[in-house]
Amino acid sequence: MPQIIAWILLLIGMAYLTIAFVKKSDKMVYNMDARLFPKSVLNKAWGYWYGYTMTLFVAMMAFVWTIKSNGFLPIVLVLVFVAISLYCLAKLNGLKKS
Repeated sequence: MPQIIAWILLLIGMAYLTIAFVKKSDKMVYNMDARLFPKSVLNKAWGYWYGYTMTLFVAMMAFVWTIKSNGFLPIVLVLVFVAISLYCLAKLNGLKKS
């Protein structure tokens, strides 16, 4: 039961962040400030931000899955999604104004 509650909370968080991404509203989220990016790369920055946050949420969902499972696959999935998330974060930080 706690695993289902965790999954539901993570899905609600993903839905909220998807709404923030669709609206492109930096007031809805704390870690995306549109003033830090030039206008020419702002859409790309939003895409990297969305990729970063969604892969983190999916990694957390896979981590919740590892609690009950005994396999090697969930751990590999967590590591893959964290690596993708860190890649998106590095690309996002590379777009910031200097």
